[in-house]
Amino acid sequence: MYHPSGIKRLAIIIFGLIFISYFVVLFATVPVISSRTETILSPPPEKSETIPPPIHTATLKIKKNDTIFTLLSSFDVSPYKINEVISSSKNIYDLKTIKTDADIKFFLEGNEFRGLKLPIDGLNYIIIEKKEDKFIARKEPIEYKTIFASAKGTIKNSLYEDAVSSGVDPDVIMNLSDIFAWEIDFTSEVREGDTFKVLYEKRYLEDRFVKNGRILAAQFENNGKLYHAIYFKSKDGKDGYYDLNGNALSRQFLKSPLNFRRISSYFSRSRFHPIQRTYRPHHGIDYSAPMGTPIVTTGGGRIEFIGWKSGYGKVIVIKHNNTYKTMYGHLNSFAKGIKTGGVVKQGQVIGYVGSTGLSTGPHLHYEVRKSGTFINPLKMNISYQRVPVSARYIQDFKGTRDDLMRGLMAGVITVAQKDTVVHTD
Repeated sequence: MYHPSGIKRLAIIIFGLIFISYFVVLFATVPVISSRTETILSPPPEKSETIPPPIHTATLKIKKNDTIFTLLSSFDVSPYKINEVISSSKNIYDLKTIKTDADIKFFLEGNEFRGLKLPIDGLNYIIIEKKEDKFIARKEPIEYKTIFASAKGTIKNSLYEDAVSSGVDPDVIMNLSDIFAWEIDFTSEVREGDTFKVLYEKRYLEDRFVKNGRILAAQFENNGKLYHAIYFKSKDGKDGYYDLNGNALSRQFLKSPLNFRRISSYFSRSRFHPIQRTYRPHHGIDYSAPMGTPIVTTGGGRIEFIGWKSGYGKVIVIKHNNTYKTMYGHLNSFAKGIKTGGVVKQGQVIGYVGSTGLSTGPHLHYEVRKSGTFINPLKMNISYQRVPVSARYIQDFKGTRDDLMRGLMAGVITVAQKDTVVHTD
């Protein structure tokens, strides 16, 4: 027989052994469970992948005699792919007509051609990219950084020469003459001592000067009289140049049939003899000008007559409406495409100064008839033809006018407050 106290002690010992054994087994199995868990959660070894080379660009300036074929061939593009590229762009731009001095950007993946980007009209790019197995073309607006610049000068010899010698870009002068072409005859009325001021846009692309933009405000003093031009675009999209009172500068007839821009371009912008203008009462005006000087129609209309007319030699008569007709005589030749019944636009070249018919030397005879009666073109009362800014937008115009005139009168080279990115119109 066991003593009760011995039995109790034995039970405690057995229970202790069981408890210790349980924890030994428990802690012995934990590392095994953890090891299996880590094995299950570990990601499978990565498969090696071929990473395509990054897209990079190459920019070239198009030189004389460059073609899209020669340019793409320089990147080892096959003739077949070149034709694919040209075909993809045909509804947007003809790549066979790329222009000298433009920058063309090529997209390359390694050595493989993937696309191109080219400015096409001063307003837009054409972008061609390879998508899957074919080339896709699209048009995208050019974003310019635009700042204001100003210029001024005094006439000593000629508007063109004096402006250029003052550092004004030639195209700014041409635009200035176009704006005031309804007010001033720049071929014969400009005098020594006349002055000009102009506020205009300069456009940059990627911090590189690209071109001059539009003139925003201008002042021209001619023979003591001040003329002003303010560019204004209303909220309904209508734009144009106006005087300080909001009256449009454009009219039915230009001041002269000899356009300053056309003459300057024709004579390669070199010095040319001043145009001599003589009014012949009851007949018209004679402009003494070098042989071949371009002649423009002073107003839009339809050609009523083209051919030989007695003492006037080669003649063009234009009917502008039921009231006005203009005649241009002693022409040396007619411009290409000009024919009886054809429609012409204001400022379009219609012929060239000559000495045909009864003439003592090269000159243009210009006449204006109103309801069949000769009138003096220099004294035509055409003020009623000037269209003012709509009353709805006149306050907007006045605000724009005041801002631009402050910039114009300040005479600064750059107006910093207009340093912004814009889309061209």
